[in-house]
Amino acid sequence: MHRLKSFAPLLFLTILTSAPPVSAAPPAWLDAPVAAGEWSYRGDAQDSAAFFGVRSTPPQLAIRCDRRNRLIRIDRRLPAPATAPATIGIRTSYGETQRPAGAIDPAQPLLSARLRATDPTLDEIAFSRGRFMISASGANPLIVPARPEVARVIEDCRG
Repeated sequence: MHRLKSFAPLLFLTILTSAPPVSAAPPAWLDAPVAAGEWSYRGDAQDSAAFFGVRSTPPQLAIRCDRRNRLIRIDRRLPAPATAPATIGIRTSYGETQRPAGAIDPAQPLLSARLRATDPTLDEIAFSRGRFMISASGANPLIVPARPEVARVIEDCRG
């Protein structure tokens, strides 16, 4: 018993020094610059949409509301048309999720995912701290600022 007491401080020190380091660094996407572009909003009695991109070019990202069906569609522009079923990744300051996606029109370079207007992921997008990221098969991740236009589209769909 006396021998165990003499090794106790050494054993305690070994446990403390062999513990894995805790990283306080934020995920890299939070430090990356947001994509160039601006949000714009368009809406009428049936539908509304928020578009992100550089003016006079096709939007890189669109978030659309189909009010009648209470669906939100997230469209991500790709470098080339999608040729197979894929996923769209949604990363916010709350976490990350994947949604099944597909081409709206096989001739267009757009990948689209549909979410019910009540999907909690939409709240995570609307309330994400400063930015959110959309990733899609066949395209670089797109980091965009979280702005009121997106929240407005979500609220439009919820009625």
